[in-house]
Amino acid sequence: MSAWKDFYFLSDIILVPAYLMVILLAATMIASRKKESDPLYRYFVPALFLKIAGGLLFTAVYTFYYPGGDCHAYFWNSKVLVNLGFKHPEPFFSILAGNTTPENRSFFDHSTGFPTKTMFLKGGESFAVARFMVPFSLLGLNHMLLATILLDVFSFIGIWRFFRMVCGFYPAYHRKLAIAVLFIPSLLFWGSGIMKDTFTLTAALWAAKNIFSVFLFRRKIIGNLAMLVLNLYVLVSLKPYIAVALIPCLALAVAHQHALRIGNRLLGLFFAPALIIAGIFGGISLLSLFGSRMGTYSSLEGALAKAQINQQDLIRSEQYGTHSFDIGPFDASIPGMLSKAPQAVIAGLFRPFLWEAGNAVMMISGLENTILILLTLYVLLSVRPKQTIAYFASEPYLLFALVFSLIFAFSVGLSTANFGALVRYRIPGIPFFASILAILWEAKKESSRQQ
Repeated sequence: MSAWKDFYFLSDIILVPAYLMVILLAATMIASRKKESDPLYRYFVPALFLKIAGGLLFTAVYTFYYPGGDCHAYFWNSKVLVNLGFKHPEPFFSILAGNTTPENRSFFDHSTGFPTKTMFLKGGESFAVARFMVPFSLLGLNHMLLATILLDVFSFIGIWRFFRMVCGFYPAYHRKLAIAVLFIPSLLFWGSGIMKDTFTLTAALWAAKNIFSVFLFRRKIIGNLAMLVLNLYVLVSLKPYIAVALIPCLALAVAHQHALRIGNRLLGLFFAPALIIAGIFGGISLLSLFGSRMGTYSSLEGALAKAQINQQDLIRSEQYGTHSFDIGPFDASIPGMLSKAPQAVIAGLFRPFLWEAGNAVMMISGLENTILILLTLYVLLSVRPKQTIAYFASEPYLLFALVFSLIFAFSVGLSTANFGALVRYRIPGIPFFASILAILWEAKKESSRQQ
């Protein structure tokens, strides 16, 4: 599996530029046709280009700087799955459905190649990326670079739709929102390779767009519901804790919006809490549809124990390197974990700090986090507390983004104890938190102009 010929080919010299040319030409045509009616399309081609560039750079870094890595294992497993599909369709579709059994593994041979034994038999989250990569590997002719490009194009669709939705709430703030959602370096790098993080970043943003479109805007209900189920399936298959944090928060935002629409203030005060509580329980009920796939996250006790185990495992694990951090021990109980909330949230949002960077890749993350800290301090100090509370009380998206950002940062900071893992795990929360800063910054400027 480690041979270069399994991943890179001389034909890539011709095929990679050809794929890029066709994709970027199509993107340019789409943008030029849409620009007059939708000025947001000025960002379409640059954002897509940087997304693909980030994926190719990620692949290069994990080829030359960090030799090997999970991205190569994921691609290899998807490659042999594609080969199996042409030879034995029945076990191929069975494996795609998640049946990674020894019996199904017996159908692989030297002509198809063999999946990595540990990852295949472990199944679940470990082999899900390989299953999800099959269409991209197939269309990419089983070339890793081509599969990466196609994955990034598909991933960009969900991110772009989320960006347009947020700009629909705040059309005058599109410049800073473009930076927050489309152009943050860590999103372009860590969220563009053949890894779980690329799928979960896209699925989280796309699921948010689906729920707002169905329950607030009443747009393309059937299509958005279908995509919502698909995106939730991706999240639950790869990182269930993201779905656990995301769906109740989105339900809260939807309930909050309906509460705001109640014209009578007295009725609003009466029904708003009931709607919000109903929304949260509705979100939890939606997650219960995936109960069999939630594993340890299907119960509160299981989720708490999983967080504690993950943290201790990442402290000890050698595969993530020596750049670990420790927020301190905690027991698997609600009081025990809440006692670590400040340290966990700060870690999930802002670490590694610049002085904690141990290599060039971490240095880039440290610089980005320094900018994020400074922007957060600027917004907190420049926007009056009363005004900030008013924004969150009257804006469903802001309320959702804040609650989700904090819960997600808490869960990541609590269960992750290694910077190598942290910089990847935290990326689904970054667009939500950064968009809050962008919106509050622009709202403050707008308020100052009106005074």
